[in-house]
Amino acid sequence: MHPDELAILNYLKPWPGQFVAAQQVCRQADGRRRFETDPKWAYNVLSRLVEGGQVESDGEGRFRMHLPAEQKRPAKPAGGQ
Repeated sequence: MHPDELAILNYLKPWPGQFVAAQQVCRQADGRRRFETDPKWAYNVLSRLVEGGQVESDGEGRFRMHLPAEQKRPAKPAGGQ
């Protein structure tokens, strides 16, 4: 696995069910200098991770770690039953 992919996965790990904006990943996953030299460095890496099934996207530029089926919360039935 590429070091950029590992940096992104390690950054997303603390929020397994929460979507994080791609710009936030670019800014915080690999340090300030990396962001200053290439502000959109993580976009291509995030696309590769989505294609590989390791990361999910909500279609609005936010990403999260892929959750196995048993970790996804089932929808509660209407009426509290």
